[in-house]
Amino acid sequence: MKEERNMVFLSDDIILICAGRIEPLKGVDLLADAFSSLISEYPHLRLVIAGGGSPDAVQKKVTHHCGRVSFVGFVNKATLYELFSISDVGVLPSLYEELGYVALEMMMMGLPVVVGNHSGLEEIVDCGKYGLVVPFEQDYGKSKENAVALYGVLDRILKDDSLRKDLQKKGRERFVSCFDISYFARFFYQKVISLI
Repeated sequence: MKEERNMVFLSDDIILICAGRIEPLKGVDLLADAFSSLISEYPHLRLVIAGGGSPDAVQKKVTHHCGRVSFVGFVNKATLYELFSISDVGVLPSLYEELGYVALEMMMMGLPVVVGNHSGLEEIVDCGKYGLVVPFEQDYGKSKENAVALYGVLDRILKDDSLRKDLQKKGRERFVSCFDISYFARFFYQKVISLI
């Protein structure tokens, strides 16, 4: 997959990926605002947005960053996993999320994640142990403050290669130890044995 990455991106590009439906509660507009502020400091920063929905409002925010942002639309699982494998950081800036299945998939693929704090995503990363958490304001009208908060967390992970590598490792370990099918098989086996 690294060959495919080098066909589309430069070898020193840093790729952020956001996957999920494009709608206000998913926070993609906040990511667009934060990205717009980050690119002056990170000239090799790229953003890939995968998901259905209406990207019009988000596209307007990033039109002047042509070539740095890719909207790939809805993609199948195989393509999504390929995108994860060439990316450097997974970003899920949801303001509300019951269960962050995409975060689990990113962690499964060894991708460090940045998630919003008002959602099940925060539980998946165990309040910051296995991924970074953005301290969003609960008031959904605080988009400017929330974009600044997201910028701060992204800036932190982009500046620190060792943090990214540590979160890659810890996130993958978290997935394997708590969410992998073998974990659930062992869990149910132990429950059944305890009933006998």
